[in-house]
Amino acid sequence: MEKITTAASVSAAWRGMSDEEQYTALQKMAWTVRRSGSKRGAEWIQTQDDAMTVAAEAWLRMGAALERNERADEPRPLNLILYSACAQAANTIARREKRYFSATASLTMEDGEMTDLFDMNAVHVLPAPDPEENAVQRDLLARLLQSDEDRSIAGRMAEGLTVREIAAALGMSKSAVQRRINNIRNRARLLASA
Repeated sequence: MEKITTAASVSAAWRGMSDEEQYTALQKMAWTVRRSGSKRGAEWIQTQDDAMTVAAEAWLRMGAALERNERADEPRPLNLILYSACAQAANTIARREKRYFSATASLTMEDGEMTDLFDMNAVHVLPAPDPEENAVQRDLLARLLQSDEDRSIAGRMAEGLTVREIAAALGMSKSAVQRRINNIRNRARLLASA
């Protein structure tokens, strides 16, 4: 008998897991991505800290991934969504690190003098994430973004969408989206002051 996968059952399976179970599943999937080696960025995963960093990055992507799955004609099973999220996260982190290292100063000898060479196009590149800092950020985000809707809204804000565009994409009123954004900001202020 063929198992039928519905988007609702996939989303329910993910939401039915605790944050710790979700994070553990993503860590395991990060190692699966590493073992397969077929995805760009897979070689970046070398240590448990790397797997944790990928899992934290992938966890942030899951809300949007589940939404896409719900809109798809043929929904994918949860393990494929986890795999894709981890592969994309590993690729993003690998590219971020590559940009970081290409942006750092390199010292060369020219006529006996040390000269700093900078990639002027990479002035605004952020440093590579620290695994411990990433774990702390993941925990803060879990407290800050308490529902899937909050995560969806935050993800779309990060993409640069306006409140009106977010409301249209999520099928919510503009005022409901603005209220959620204000609640997220208030929680952020409370967490920052704690």
